[in-house]
Formats: sequence, structure tokens, C-alpha cells
Amino acid sequence: MGPPRFRCATLILLANFSH
Repeated sequence: MGPPRFRCATLILLANFSH
């Protein structure tokens, strides 16, 4: 529910946190 850029950033942040 927002710009694709935000979604990409969230995915990257989640991946970093997971690692």
C-alpha cells in the first residue's frame, strides 16, 4: 500500500534484519 520504492526498501531492510 504505497510506492514501489518503499516496498523495495522494506524488503531490503527485512532481509538485512533477517541476516
